[in-house]
Amino acid sequence: MVKRIIAVVAGIAIAMLVIMAFESAGSLLFKTPDVDPRNPKTISDMMANMPLAAFIWLLLGHAVGVLAGGIMATFLSGRNNVQPALIVGGCITVGGIMNLIAIPYHPLWFMITDTLQYIPFAWLGYLLVKSKAIEQSTSE
Repeated sequence: MVKRIIAVVAGIAIAMLVIMAFESAGSLLFKTPDVDPRNPKTISDMMANMPLAAFIWLLLGHAVGVLAGGIMATFLSGRNNVQPALIVGGCITVGGIMNLIAIPYHPLWFMITDTLQYIPFAWLGYLLVKSKAIEQSTSE
Protein backbone atom coordinates (compact mmCIF):
# COMPACT_ATOMS: atom_id res chain seq x y z
CA MET A 1 0.00 0.00 0.00
CA VAL A 2 2.77 2.44 0.97
CA LYS A 3 4.60 1.55 -2.24
CA ARG A 4 1.55 2.52 -4.31
CA ILE A 5 1.08 5.80 -2.45
CA ILE A 6 4.72 6.71 -3.05
CA ALA A 7 4.30 5.71 -6.71
CA VAL A 8 1.26 7.98 -7.11
CA VAL A 9 2.92 10.94 -5.36
CA ALA A 10 6.06 10.52 -7.48
CA GLY A 11 3.96 10.18 -10.64
CA ILE A 12 2.07 13.39 -9.87
CA ALA A 13 5.32 15.20 -9.08
CA ILE A 14 6.95 14.09 -12.34
CA ALA A 15 3.84 15.00 -14.33
CA MET A 16 3.75 18.47 -12.80
CA LEU A 17 7.47 19.05 -13.38
CA VAL A 18 7.23 18.06 -17.04
CA ILE A 19 4.11 20.19 -17.54
CA MET A 20 5.76 23.20 -15.88
CA ALA A 21 8.87 22.71 -18.03
CA PHE A 22 6.74 22.69 -21.20
CA GLU A 23 4.83 25.79 -20.05
CA SER A 24 8.08 27.63 -19.29
CA ALA A 25 9.54 26.66 -22.66
CA GLY A 26 6.29 27.67 -24.34
CA SER A 27 6.42 31.14 -22.82
CA LEU A 28 9.87 31.54 -24.35
CA LEU A 29 8.95 29.98 -27.70
CA PHE A 30 5.79 32.02 -28.14
CA LYS A 31 6.97 35.22 -26.41
CA THR A 32 4.18 35.34 -23.85
CA PRO A 33 3.90 38.88 -22.47
CA ASP A 34 4.01 39.60 -18.76
CA VAL A 35 0.46 39.45 -17.49
CA ASP A 36 -0.98 40.80 -14.26
CA PRO A 37 -2.80 37.76 -12.82
CA ARG A 38 -5.11 40.08 -10.87
CA ASN A 39 -6.35 41.76 -14.04
CA PRO A 40 -8.78 39.54 -15.99
CA LYS A 41 -8.60 41.89 -18.99
CA THR A 42 -4.87 41.31 -19.52
CA ILE A 43 -5.34 37.55 -19.20
CA SER A 44 -8.24 37.61 -21.64
CA ASP A 45 -6.24 39.68 -24.13
CA MET A 46 -3.23 37.37 -23.86
CA MET A 47 -5.36 34.25 -24.39
CA ALA A 48 -7.18 35.82 -27.34
CA ASN A 49 -3.86 36.64 -29.01
CA MET A 50 -2.13 33.32 -28.38
CA PRO A 51 -1.32 31.51 -31.62
CA LEU A 52 -2.78 28.08 -32.30
CA ALA A 53 0.70 26.59 -32.00
CA ALA A 54 0.90 27.79 -28.39
CA PHE A 55 -2.28 25.93 -27.48
CA ILE A 56 -1.05 22.80 -29.26
CA TRP A 57 2.24 23.12 -27.37
CA LEU A 58 0.27 23.24 -24.09
CA LEU A 59 -1.70 20.14 -25.08
CA LEU A 60 1.53 18.36 -25.94
CA GLY A 61 3.11 19.36 -22.65
CA HIS A 62 0.13 18.13 -20.68
CA ALA A 63 0.10 14.84 -22.60
CA VAL A 64 3.84 14.24 -22.19
CA GLY A 65 3.67 15.22 -18.53
CA VAL A 66 0.90 12.82 -17.61
CA LEU A 67 2.51 10.11 -19.76
CA ALA A 68 5.71 10.53 -17.73
CA GLY A 69 3.69 10.49 -14.53
CA GLY A 70 1.94 7.28 -15.58
CA ILE A 71 5.27 5.69 -16.45
CA MET A 72 6.78 6.68 -13.10
CA ALA A 73 3.78 5.50 -11.08
CA THR A 74 3.66 2.16 -12.89
CA PHE A 75 7.40 1.61 -12.64
CA LEU A 76 7.50 2.36 -8.91
CA SER A 77 4.36 0.39 -8.06
CA GLY A 78 5.59 -2.88 -9.49
CA ARG A 79 4.42 -2.79 -13.10
CA ASN A 80 1.40 -5.07 -12.64
CA ASN A 81 -1.25 -2.62 -11.49
CA VAL A 82 -2.84 0.10 -13.59
CA GLN A 83 -4.38 1.89 -10.59
CA PRO A 84 -1.43 4.13 -9.67
CA ALA A 85 -1.14 5.42 -13.25
CA LEU A 86 -4.89 6.04 -13.47
CA ILE A 87 -4.89 7.83 -10.11
CA VAL A 88 -2.11 10.07 -11.42
CA GLY A 89 -4.20 10.73 -14.54
CA GLY A 90 -7.27 11.48 -12.42
CA CYS A 91 -5.41 13.86 -10.11
CA ILE A 92 -3.85 15.71 -13.03
CA THR A 93 -7.29 15.87 -14.68
CA VAL A 94 -8.69 17.55 -11.57
CA GLY A 95 -5.74 19.97 -11.57
CA GLY A 96 -6.29 20.70 -15.26
CA ILE A 97 -9.98 21.43 -14.69
CA MET A 98 -9.10 23.71 -11.78
CA ASN A 99 -6.68 25.55 -14.07
CA LEU A 100 -9.34 25.92 -16.75
CA ILE A 101 -11.72 27.36 -14.15
CA ALA A 102 -9.06 29.69 -12.73
CA ILE A 103 -8.15 30.94 -16.22
CA PRO A 104 -11.52 30.84 -18.01
CA TYR A 105 -10.36 32.24 -21.33
CA HIS A 106 -9.24 29.05 -23.07
CA PRO A 107 -10.96 28.15 -26.34
CA LEU A 108 -13.66 25.50 -26.03
CA TRP A 109 -11.83 23.01 -28.27
CA PHE A 110 -8.79 23.28 -26.00
CA MET A 111 -10.81 22.78 -22.82
CA ILE A 112 -12.45 19.63 -24.17
CA THR A 113 -9.29 18.12 -25.63
CA ASP A 114 -7.20 18.96 -22.60
CA THR A 115 -9.67 17.50 -20.12
CA LEU A 116 -10.11 14.28 -22.08
CA GLN A 117 -6.43 13.54 -22.70
CA TYR A 118 -5.03 13.03 -19.19
CA ILE A 119 -6.35 9.58 -18.26
CA PRO A 120 -5.65 7.98 -21.67
CA PHE A 121 -2.05 9.22 -21.61
CA ALA A 122 -1.56 7.99 -18.03
CA TRP A 123 -2.93 4.62 -19.15
CA LEU A 124 -0.54 4.66 -22.11
CA GLY A 125 2.31 5.20 -19.65
CA TYR A 126 1.15 2.09 -17.79
CA LEU A 127 0.99 0.10 -21.02
CA LEU A 128 4.49 1.17 -22.05
CA VAL A 129 6.02 0.03 -18.77
CA LYS A 130 3.96 -3.16 -18.66
CA SER A 131 4.85 -4.10 -22.24
CA LYS A 132 8.53 -3.47 -21.51
CA ALA A 133 8.29 -5.71 -18.42
CA ILE A 134 6.62 -8.45 -20.47
CA GLU A 135 9.24 -8.06 -23.18
CA GLN A 136 12.04 -8.41 -20.62
CA SER A 137 10.50 -11.47 -18.95
CA THR A 138 10.07 -13.30 -22.27
CA SER A 139 13.63 -12.61 -23.36
CA GLU A 140 15.11 -14.13 -20.19
